[in-house]
Amino acid sequence: MIRAIIVDDEELARKELDFLLKETKEVEVIAELDSAEELFEVVERTKPDVVFLDIEMYGLSGLDAAFELLKMPQPPIIVFATAYDQYAVKAFELNALDYLLKPFSLERVKLCIERIKRALENRGLYTKKLLENLRVFTNKKVLIHTEDKILLLNKEEIYIAEAQGRYARIKLKNKWIASRHSLSDLEKILTEEFLKVHKSYIVNVEHIKEIIPLFGGSIILRMADDNATEVPVGRTFLKGFKEKFGLRI
Repeated sequence: MIRAIIVDDEELARKELDFLLKETKEVEVIAELDSAEELFEVVERTKPDVVFLDIEMYGLSGLDAAFELLKMPQPPIIVFATAYDQYAVKAFELNALDYLLKPFSLERVKLCIERIKRALENRGLYTKKLLENLRVFTNKKVLIHTEDKILLLNKEEIYIAEAQGRYARIKLKNKWIASRHSLSDLEKILTEEFLKVHKSYIVNVEHIKEIIPLFGGSIILRMADDNATEVPVGRTFLKGFKEKFGLRI
């Protein structure tokens, strides 16, 4: 019996997939989760064979969650689920084992299970290939949820993330985008070239145009976007910022 976890922020989609998997008589669904936030603890505790992972979720996306899962000592097989064709194509480009396009069908689920069986016989090779491809992809791309759509952005397109109450807005070269992510969510997603410089701001260090010292040791960053947006470096972030850039101001 294949032991599975379903992760999807839509309850109807979770229930539909749970029903179809049980119909095959070959899968035991051991957990259903509505976000990826608690997935890692559940995987560590239950050791599933496969995780059915929705790509486009609020907070941590399925692609980001998959990247973290594959770093675990004994990662599960990952099957992506999506309602969007472009993500299904991307899943195969990443050498994912399979994807399920919503709405699900029993015939398609049965085919997926056959692929899972074969992958479980050589799990190490499968997870290694997927991890390599996800590493390249997640270093370059990010899924950003807005009020009415999901944007697939190159990370280099993002200049600033600014907290706006519960959520954060994102500055591209010539416009702001209101997201459905918190600044904390974005801090997990935006790594490497991004730096938190204030409790309300994350900046892409590749797009800092000027570092402006002020009286008393404060610093303002002037970004290279079309509006030359200025971002303050918070007092508690000053030391780390100066060390990163080797500043003695």
